[in-house]
Amino acid sequence: GDDKYPEIIVDVNLLIDSVDYPQNAIDMQYYKRRIRKFLDRITNGEWIISEKNLHKNIAVDFKYIVDKWSTDYALRSSKKGFDFKAVKDTVSSVYYPHFLSVCQNQTYCYITYINSQPVAFTSAYAISSNCLAVNGSLCDTSHKGLIQYLYLQLAKKAKNDGYEFLNLGSNDNESQDQYKARMGVVSKIYPYTFIYNN
Repeated sequence: GDDKYPEIIVDVNLLIDSVDYPQNAIDMQYYKRRIRKFLDRITNGEWIISEKNLHKNIAVDFKYIVDKWSTDYALRSSKKGFDFKAVKDTVSSVYYPHFLSVCQNQTYCYITYINSQPVAFTSAYAISSNCLAVNGSLCDTSHKGLIQYLYLQLAKKAKNDGYEFLNLGSNDNESQDQYKARMGVVSKIYPYTFIYNN
């Protein structure tokens, strides 16, 4: 691709540990603040979280998430002068129905629910024995802290299965780059310069 910004590599232990330990070498205050508030809502019983692996049986839930997210994305883009319908259709088609056809080839590919309502989609696949590439991460942006929670959950699954890093991919704009950089970046690499030790 012609992404201007480097790929973002995060350490799964850093994502997991930073929730409980206030100090670490990387500034993750934004992530910590967001994740704590989200976890509080689970602890106090306000939100019950569940997950289901993506499958054609829950295609309607997946379509709902993609429609909601692509609409939000297109609304933001239209404020910058882009055509709403063109952006929504393009963004939608990247995810739906594409991931339904490749879900069984992904290491992780699932929908997250809050109180039985579909709110997010996550997909990642192994690119080496210790690194996962995140190739799908969509959520209902009205739930503050949800995206941080998705990365925390993915990091826990990854760690459990022996992975040490998540590659959040490269970005084509500064706000995306800065947003991902708040997740506790261990390195930023331009594609093809990071050596994965197998």
